[in-house]
Amino acid sequence: GGEYGQAILSKNPPQVTKVHQLPGKGEPRIGFETIVLINHINLSFTSVHLDLDAAQRLAQAEALSKALTAKPAAPLILCGDFNDTPGSPPLKVFSETLKAVAKKEPVLTCPADKPDTEIDHVFLRGLEPAGSVTVLPEAVASDHRPLLVEIKVPLRN
Repeated sequence: GGEYGQAILSKNPPQVTKVHQLPGKGEPRIGFETIVLINHINLSFTSVHLDLDAAQRLAQAEALSKALTAKPAAPLILCGDFNDTPGSPPLKVFSETLKAVAKKEPVLTCPADKPDTEIDHVFLRGLEPAGSVTVLPEAVASDHRPLLVEIKVPLRN
């Protein structure tokens, strides 16, 4: 209906985009992946918005993790609204093959106007962060606070 959705903005044009349909009932959930060429490296960037229901969230994490590990281990950034807190079963699924990037204080991300929970996260594969994730104090553009992290992208000739 156009009231919400996912987008990936990049100054580099997408080489490929893919919508990973995730299992569940009710509101359709996806992982939205694009591959961009940065420093002559194909970098996979995936945005996610998992379900509110715990059982569906776990099934969605398992399905997306399987889809993202089914291809060669290209450098990958996975981030978004996981609707779950650190240490939860869905986040443990992603931590089996990806590295969670720690946040510096404050870590709470939702709701944007007065955050009281940490449900937005960043995971990496084949890349290293230049530092911790910063939760930005912006409360207008979304019901979640934005995350900022710098990633070290290797140079390749």
